[in-house]
Amino acid sequence: MTSRRLPHLSDGVVGLRPWKIDDAAALMVCCREPDIAGWFNLPSPYSFGHAITWIGGAEATWRDGHDAHLAVDEATTGRVVGAVGLRGVDTAEAQGHFTYWVGAAHRRRGFARRAVSLLAMWARDDLGLERLEAAAAFGNAGGRGVAEAAGFRPEALYRSYRQVGGQRTDYILYALPMPSWEMGPDWEDGMREAEVEPQNERPPTAEVVLPAEPPVLEGAGLRLRPYRAGDLDTLVASIDEETVRWLGHVPWPYGEEAGRGFLEFAAGSWLTHQAHFAIADAENDALLGGLNIDIDLPHAIGEVGYRVNADARGRGVATAALGLAVAWAFDALRLSRLDLGADTRNAASLRVAAKSGFRREGTLHGLVRRGDERSDDAICSLLPTDPRPR
Repeated sequence: MTSRRLPHLSDGVVGLRPWKIDDAAALMVCCREPDIAGWFNLPSPYSFGHAITWIGGAEATWRDGHDAHLAVDEATTGRVVGAVGLRGVDTAEAQGHFTYWVGAAHRRRGFARRAVSLLAMWARDDLGLERLEAAAAFGNAGGRGVAEAAGFRPEALYRSYRQVGGQRTDYILYALPMPSWEMGPDWEDGMREAEVEPQNERPPTAEVVLPAEPPVLEGAGLRLRPYRAGDLDTLVASIDEETVRWLGHVPWPYGEEAGRGFLEFAAGSWLTHQAHFAIADAENDALLGGLNIDIDLPHAIGEVGYRVNADARGRGVATAALGLAVAWAFDALRLSRLDLGADTRNAASLRVAAKSGFRREGTLHGLVRRGDERSDDAICSLLPTDPRPR
């Protein structure tokens, strides 16, 4: 069971501990530094009140949530020199994501590397996490250097991933090698499979436009519509072992109870900015599969997933449905990026992604638990500026 108390850690050079109200002045000074404020999109000017409020909530984000925020201090003096965090801790998937910074006056002394390494040991040994990752903007040489010095390896190039200042920028995704990676002589760095080149600047985020509810989308002989109660029997019959193999958290065998639960969830999913479409035949409205776009509204990113019933596979249904969804996501919603991830062994899904114009950005090792193993996922993306298949 995950401990709900933040740790106190030290290697004799740096110490990691929960934030205290007495740290507010030091936090304020660091968060006013242009590079820290810029890379982390902090309020400007960063006030003492901002620091007090953030520290007041820092411990609760771990006790009641999934983010562990710790102060980094110099072990010999107790002086705060930076911050390190483990965010989005998912104990079911056994993974978490690092953030870190060190004030300008304390850099080039290895403090950030030591802090990340200490927290990584705690995450692995105490929390039992099996995948630890960090991301740094392509232009953030210091942040990238810390990840590499702490033993993290680059796995993917996330294009147009975050807005920094007035422009979006690309990020490098790093992960700490784990025993489950089985790094033999044939092991490939995830970045070597990237089909894209990094850029410091991309077009700025547009204002995302969300309708009251997702529309019905039609074209190429398909209709993307809301699920209906009458879809239940076809839905249950369509979830076969091949589908369950690639979709996480789908029970097997798949029965009416699971089907009803999904239909209920899909009906209310737009409240949390998840659009779940039934893929139907435009002529007879027969259910052919499903497609979803989960929207990260603050960052204007959509994550796409899809499945096709066994008797409809091999007919271009997924590619046509994805084309309709892409047009809606970019032209109507004005999203800045679409993500698409698939198990590296799922050749059919990767073919659909390629036909739809998605470009591979790398491979994330041990990303998802599928059954008794952790699988590698190819991460692909499509940007509004990318050419779209006609």
